[in-house]
Amino acid sequence: MDNETKRSRTEKTLKQKVAFAQLELNRLKSMEKSEQKKVETRL
Repeated sequence: MDNETKRSRTEKTLKQKVAFAQLELNRLKSMEKSEQKKVETRL
């Protein structure tokens, strides 16, 4: 396997990791928002 294919394969996995991290971040943010709403309604 030459370096070119190795690099593009690594880039793909990196992009997948970044995309996954962004999804996870969005999920956490929306969870945080709903938690804040729960707290506000309790007050």
